[in-house]
Amino acid sequence: MVNGGFGEKIAGFYGDSPMKVLSFGAAKEFVDLVEAREQYQRYHLTEDQIVEDIMKINI
Repeated sequence: MVNGGFGEKIAGFYGDSPMKVLSFGAAKEFVDLVEAREQYQRYHLTEDQIVEDIMKINI
């Protein structure tokens, strides 16, 4: 889960510092009938998608 998840806690810890934090996760909803592979695609959680998001960060 993105909201209230670990990434949000890390982002809050670093606050105003120059540290960049990306939070990855799914929205809070019922997905018990959806295959995991589809959920990963939907929420941008595949390895390729995560690498793509990281590469987009301006360093």
